[in-house]
Order: sequence, then structure tokens, then C-alpha cells
Amino acid sequence: MLNRVFLVGRLSQDPRPSTSTQGLSICNFSIAVDGPTRNMPTSFINCVAFAKSADFINQYIKKGDPLVVEGALQSRSYVNKSGQTVYVTEVVANNVQGLGSRKNDQYNAVNDNVKQNNNFDYNIGSYSNANPNTTYNNSSSNQSSNDDLSDEQSMWMDSLDE
Repeated sequence: MLNRVFLVGRLSQDPRPSTSTQGLSICNFSIAVDGPTRNMPTSFINCVAFAKSADFINQYIKKGDPLVVEGALQSRSYVNKSGQTVYVTEVVANNVQGLGSRKNDQYNAVNDNVKQNNNFDYNIGSYSNANPNTTYNNSSSNQSSNDDLSDEQSMWMDSLDE
């Protein structure tokens, strides 16, 4: 079976960063994807990224910026503070690539500073360059250690690494 999603669109609002109880970076964001024709409405797809991918999005991607998201579709539920069950469908982002910005000048200093530091390798993924035009891979992860995830979600996220 295959559960793979590719989205190309624009960030519909600034990213919403948070941290798990174990200190893992989390970023919730929504991407606006145009329909295939002008008559089709724009879809707003909820996404979540973890660890270095979350840090990348929080630092470099802002509302309106174009990006590519690769991940897997996840449906889950949780009980909120009011005791109500909330159902969520979202894309768990494994790879995120910024496609530049309407304000490309803001990235010039970043791009100049990281040209000599290509191909960083982390336990949580690989990251080539710190610029917004670079893919950020978060596929080999320690995400399953996140206390904020259910056992089922942890097992599912571990299966992404295989």
C-alpha cells in the first residue's frame, strides 16, 4: 500500500510552532493549493512537520511563500480539554522545499552564509543548505519518541522509516 502526498502551493498563514513535552520541534501549517482549473476552488490543506523540518519552516517560510510538501496523509482523533473528540486529517510532512519568496532579498544573506556548509546530516534527517530553495528531509526520525503522539501514530511514523 502507498500513502504519499505531494503538494505545491503557498503557505496560507504563518507557521504555528510548538514543542513536545520531550522538546521536539513541531510546526503546524496550512498550504493553499489551487484547483486544476479556474472554476475549481482553492484547497487549504493542514500539515504538520517535526524536528528539523519544523525548524526550517518556522525560520524560513512565511505566509504567502510558495513551497512543496511531500508526506503522508494521516487521520487521527483526540479528546480536547473540553472532553470533546476532535477528528483531524492532515499531511505529515517528510520533505519540505521552499520555492523562494516574494521578498527574495531577505534570503540573500542566509544563502551567502551557508554556501560552504552543504549537506548537513542529522539523526533526524538530512538537510542540504539553510536556504528556502532547498529540500529538507525529515524521513529518518526519532519522532516516535514524542509523548504527544498516540501509540498508533508512533507505529505509523516508525513505518515511514522502513
